[in-house]
Amino acid sequence: MQAYRFVFTFFLLALGGDLAFSNPLNQPYEEGIRYKNVGQYQKAIASFEKVLKDAEADIDKSLLAETYYQIASTNHILEDYDEAISSYKKAIVLNPNSVLYYNAIGISYSELKKYKEAIAAYEKAIELTPKNAQPYYNMGLVYLKQGHFALAKDAFYKAINADKDWGEPFIGLGEILLKQGHLEGAERAYLVAEHFSPNGINILLGLGKVYARQKRFELAIEKVKKVIRHYNELSVDFC
Repeated sequence: MQAYRFVFTFFLLALGGDLAFSNPLNQPYEEGIRYKNVGQYQKAIASFEKVLKDAEADIDKSLLAETYYQIASTNHILEDYDEAISSYKKAIVLNPNSVLYYNAIGISYSELKKYKEAIAAYEKAIELTPKNAQPYYNMGLVYLKQGHFALAKDAFYKAINADKDWGEPFIGLGEILLKQGHLEGAERAYLVAEHFSPNGINILLGLGKVYARQKRFELAIEKVKKVIRHYNELSVDFC
């Protein structure tokens, strides 16, 4: 759970989430951010809710939207996806042009296997920023979960075209090609992803599977050992 929370928080930062949003007139908000950043999620939510109690006062609309977003993303980390979606919706009403909010609510919908709603959220994000790779990638993941490989491939390629310096879509392509038995293509995709993230767990596991199926067992074992070392390091970091 600790590792999952870290990864999701890092993902929000990559999306552009303002985890250090500052307003000198709003101490409860800043307090909530501090609690969230150190993993005290229930205290963070309580602090953010103090902001909402003052909503009838002259509070900046963008701060109110960001407060709902912070409550939502904290609930997502706590795996309370229904509550997350409820607060994301409120944030979107206040700021309907936030790509970040649509991406985030799509992720929560996907966790609940509400794939139609997730796709709709990503489509809205793409409508707002057609050259943003993230919603294409997220859409590809949803199609991949459903086994719609052609649609997933298309989405991943669109993500790559939008940002050629980002390796995540290549992981998705590698997984599809591996499932389809195209081992050489899968290897090429994973190796491109590895260029961007040499110690990525999904990349190492993917390459390990490819090499095992190719009977290149020494290479497969090498990748698996890297995964084991990584998890041993995580177990120390999150103790």
